[in-house]
Amino acid sequence: MKTRTNLLCVFQLFLVSLAFAYFAKAFGGAYMKSSITQIERRFDIPSSLTGVIDGGFEMGNLLVIAFVSYFGAKLHRPRLIGIGCLLMATGSFLTALPHFFQGRYKYETSMSHNSHVNSTANTLPCLSNQSLAEQDKAPDLEQIRDFVPSLRRLFKNSIFSLMILTNLVAVNGFIGMITFKPKFMEQTYGQSASRAIFLIGIMNLPAVALGFITGGFVMKRFKLGVVGAGRMSISASLGAFSLFAVQIFLHCDNAEVAGLTVSYQGAPQVSYSQQTLLSQCNMGCSCSLKHWDPVCAYNGMTYASPCLAGCQTSSGSGRAMVFNNCTCITEAMTPAANTSAVLGQCSRKSDCDRKFKIYMALSVLGAFISACGGTPGYIVLLRSIQPDLKSLALGMQTLIVRTLGGIPPPIYFGALIDRTCLKWGTKQCGGRGACRLYNANVFQDGQKIATDIWLAVDAVCVLLAKLFISGHLYKTKCNSELHDIHNVGVSATSL
Repeated sequence: MKTRTNLLCVFQLFLVSLAFAYFAKAFGGAYMKSSITQIERRFDIPSSLTGVIDGGFEMGNLLVIAFVSYFGAKLHRPRLIGIGCLLMATGSFLTALPHFFQGRYKYETSMSHNSHVNSTANTLPCLSNQSLAEQDKAPDLEQIRDFVPSLRRLFKNSIFSLMILTNLVAVNGFIGMITFKPKFMEQTYGQSASRAIFLIGIMNLPAVALGFITGGFVMKRFKLGVVGAGRMSISASLGAFSLFAVQIFLHCDNAEVAGLTVSYQGAPQVSYSQQTLLSQCNMGCSCSLKHWDPVCAYNGMTYASPCLAGCQTSSGSGRAMVFNNCTCITEAMTPAANTSAVLGQCSRKSDCDRKFKIYMALSVLGAFISACGGTPGYIVLLRSIQPDLKSLALGMQTLIVRTLGGIPPPIYFGALIDRTCLKWGTKQCGGRGACRLYNANVFQDGQKIATDIWLAVDAVCVLLAKLFISGHLYKTKCNSELHDIHNVGVSATSL
């Protein structure tokens, strides 16, 4: 009895430790996702490059995951898990090192364009030119030779292959969406980067966690079998797809930035050329087209810099600085109370804030419903394979999904996002930096449609998997009945 109690205590301690390890991994991964926008701006790099950086974690997995999943089933699992946790801790420490060696981040503002950086700069805006470790026992040659045949047996299972395809498609859409979701909220709905990250943290992530718990509870409460799990998984996929599809119609207009999204008179005019930033009102100011230091005029229009707004004087300091006598403000068709402007972009229209609230509600509900299908889908995967192949199956699933679902999406989503950039920043050493302003209409349409396509394909794959499961169970049932009839016939003959 005492031995049994000790084993139970050890198991509980192991479970708590493993749960904490998963929490730490998820915490680090979520923080990395939330830092994408800040990394771009701090190091002046495009979204496509941050996508490669974000996929670095998955690239490291490729080196060992297949062999660990296969040999891990035959070796001391807790020790391997412990070694893996130590390696993850080391990797997290290395990821954090650059932030300790880098100097403090300097924001690009009109106040920072001094003579040390640009000899032509001036405080008056319009006058300036701005091995897994050692094992107790090495695997023998027979285990190594059995690896390839085991892979063949595994991928001959049509249900397993379909579930892998389903997970792959779903992860492509999810990773591409969540990686750049803070940027999407910032550019489309005018939210600050910090507020976007905060809302995702307190609303979306708890919804996902609650969804996984709810899915497991429903499975246990109603004692669902593999067919019931398949039905629940496809219902969740279709529900999430429907909610995300509705978001396509939640449009917010581009921010009104003179020379980029509207003309200096205020007429809609999207331009990818930097020359449209110049107008008659600022032609004599010798403005630099490289600087991005937006100011908001009282007519609700944003200008790329005080110089490009034609501002002649300034008063105050820091964030309270006010620019006066801005000649370009008088050119706008919308009348302004005065010709002054303040630092920062103008806020979006009031209806955009209402649409953002609807978007967040649909996003949270969609994340919850999608997560509800996670546990049933996992159960279908486990019950569709032979017991001796389960460890290898989970390893191969993780390998394939992370290789094709974790690495490419941030890269190609980032490349697509870069194509919508209207205003690029400039590095201090020259060359193109991070994007400062996107064409929000193209940005939001591209990301939403791409995500919805992945979710639609995911729903189709889940449906096919469910049909395969139903057909497999029906065939098994028929074979069982024929076997019983044959046994009855044999018994009658013997009598």
